[in-house]
Amino acid sequence: MPCTHEMFLKDHFPPVFLCQFMLGKEKGFQEGKKKGEFIGKIQLLQQILKQTESIKTELLAKNISELQSLYDSLEKEWLKVQN
Repeated sequence: MPCTHEMFLKDHFPPVFLCQFMLGKEKGFQEGKKKGEFIGKIQLLQQILKQTESIKTELLAKNISELQSLYDSLEKEWLKVQN
C-alpha cells in the first residue's frame, strides 16, 4: 500500500503539521484553479480580439495579480470593440 503525504505526516509528526499541510494543499489547489480560470479567459479574449494567443507556460509563470491585470486589460479592449 503506497504511503501518502498525509499518512507520512500523521505517522511522523504532531497533528498540527498535518493540519498545516492540508491547509497549504487546499490553498495551492484554490490558487491553481483561479490561475487556470484566468488563463482560459485570457486566451479566449485573445482569440476573440484576433491577437496572438499567449503561450500557456508563460501564463502559468505569472502570479494571480499579473494574470488579473492582463485579463482586465483585454476585457477593456473587448468592451471598446463592443461599443
